[in-house]
Amino acid sequence: MKKTIICTLTVILLLVAAGGAMAGANTRVGDKNFERAWRLFTSKQGDKANDFFKKAADSYGLALQADPPNRTALFPSSLLKAGISFYYAGRYKECLDAMEMAHRKEEKKAWEASLYMALSYARLDNREKTIETLEQFNETMSSQRRITAATIAQLQKLDKNETTLEETAAVLEHATMRQFVENTTRNTSPRNIFPAKEQCGGGYWWRQNASPCSSLHFRWD
Repeated sequence: MKKTIICTLTVILLLVAAGGAMAGANTRVGDKNFERAWRLFTSKQGDKANDFFKKAADSYGLALQADPPNRTALFPSSLLKAGISFYYAGRYKECLDAMEMAHRKEEKKAWEASLYMALSYARLDNREKTIETLEQFNETMSSQRRITAATIAQLQKLDKNETTLEETAAVLEHATMRQFVENTTRNTSPRNIFPAKEQCGGGYWWRQNASPCSSLHFRWD
């Protein structure tokens, strides 16, 4: 009996370990495809970027569905990358799930969470939640001036019924791409100093860089 119990526990532990390893592998594959997508996205090649966002979304989805999920997949930075990938893959409900988790972990620091939740709610035709999350984004004080200006303008138009949710999403998508293109273009000098978390080797590298360590002294491909 004891041998049977020991064998059963061993099998369970091996299965858990295998599941965790697979989830970790899926997270890494998701990261690589996100990096490819982001290089294209910040080069204003949105259609090509979407192909890799879809691949990233597939891998991140598998990592988050694992039981238990890989620890890395639940990092706020990983959840944000997953949420962004889900959004551009058209998987809006999964984007909301990932961004809500990231928001709970980081709140105001994870400003992308509120932004992409608002975009997803707009695409899902949920006016109340779109307005709520746009206001939530503005409270983060993200210093993303183009996106902030667009959210303020769209909130005013929504309040006056001067726009549709589809138009709001389109305007915000355009402002978001312009903002990230501007960020990565501006961050080309080694004299530029950003918080460690936003440097090319930090967890939030995409905020100021086209790819991990692509915009300073060296490139990781």
